[in-house]
Amino acid sequence: MRARLGRDVNLSLVTALVISRLDYCNCVLAGLPVTPLAPLQRVLHAAARLVNGLRPHHHVTSVLMELHWLPIKQRVDYKLCFLVHKATVRQAPAYLTGMLTAVTDVPPRSTLRDASNGDYVVPNHVLRILSSFQILNRRTHKAIHIRPRSIMGDNNFYH
Repeated sequence: MRARLGRDVNLSLVTALVISRLDYCNCVLAGLPVTPLAPLQRVLHAAARLVNGLRPHHHVTSVLMELHWLPIKQRVDYKLCFLVHKATVRQAPAYLTGMLTAVTDVPPRSTLRDASNGDYVVPNHVLRILSSFQILNRRTHKAIHIRPRSIMGDNNFYH
C-alpha cells in the first residue's frame, strides 16, 4: 500500500499523524537524560524508514538529515528556545512571559557577566511547580538556566 501512495503522500501522512504527536507538549521533556527519550527517538526513526521505504535495520541518520528532521532532544531544545524567543519579543501568552525573568532584572545578578548575555532565569516558584510534577530533579535543576543566544546566535532566529 505504501508503495502505491508515493513518497510525498507518505511524508504528508507521517508528518500529520506521527511527527505532530512527537512535537506536541514536548517542552516537558526538557532537561531529561537520553534514556527516557529513546522510545520517542525510535518512533522518529521508524517514521523516517516508513517515508523512505527502508528496512527495519537500515541506518536513518542521512534520511533524517534529508527530511530536515531533528533528533528528539534537539527538537525539544528548539521548541524551548522558540518559546523563549516568542516570550522575549512579547508574542507569547502572558502566562509564558511571566515564567521568564531576564538576568538583568534580578538585582543581585544584574552586575554579573551573564547579565549582558541575554540570559534568563526561571523563577523559583516555577521550579517548585515543575519539580512537583517530577519533571525536574536536582541534576536537571541546573539545566534550566536558559541561554537562548548561546544556542541560536544573536540575529539568526526569526519568527
